[in-house]
Amino acid sequence: MWSHLKIERFSFEHCLSELEMMKRIEAAINWYNNERRQETLNGMTPMTYRNHAVKKTA
Repeated sequence: MWSHLKIERFSFEHCLSELEMMKRIEAAINWYNNERRQETLNGMTPMTYRNHAVKKTA
């Protein structure tokens, strides 16, 4: 994830403040875990897939 974050989110950005960088990293992590749909996870986001797996085993 970190290599994608550096390339896709920050490669064209000029120097950011520490606070702005932290906000963007948090937003990227949120997107990566909660919004990014994966074909290999049957079109679910990673968080949805984990929740689905927990319900099946409970």
